[in-house]
Amino acid sequence: MKQPPSPLTLPRSMQMKRKPAAIATALVATMAFGPALAQETRISHEPVMKNGLIISAAYLGREHAAMAPMMPGMMDAPVDIHLETDIYADKGNKQGLQPGSWVPYLTITYQITKKGSSWSTFGPYMPMVANDGLHYGNNVKLDGPGTYDLKLNIEPPPYAAFYRHTDKEIG
Repeated sequence: MKQPPSPLTLPRSMQMKRKPAAIATALVATMAFGPALAQETRISHEPVMKNGLIISAAYLGREHAAMAPMMPGMMDAPVDIHLETDIYADKGNKQGLQPGSWVPYLTITYQITKKGSSWSTFGPYMPMVANDGLHYGNNVKLDGPGTYDLKLNIEPPPYAAFYRHTDKEIG
């Protein structure tokens, strides 16, 4: 099974910081729109362990924005980054998932705010797969160079979408 990614060591201007006591991370990106940024994955923080989950956010350059199937209008808007979050089951989780397994059917929304300004954006995450496994993600347009905060709202699967066994033997 895919294990959560390890944080990367980044230059100070690119480091992401964890906000305590919240599913929030700082997408601290002094966005230098150039090839060095575009070709590296940036891990936004140490993984957050909360409610039996391991949550790790990252972003990739705009060249990773293409996906299939491409619905009409998906690539019409300008894109700066591909934002993604890996969510895995932690040991001892109460959801019945094997430790290290990807957590399916979550409803996740993000909000990004730019520090020192009133700019913000928000949107939904979509479940996706890449050569490194399953994740939730979306393409995002930022407001130029700056420091950004990322806040995630993670909701459990809806009743109609995901069922679990509850008996003593296999539940």
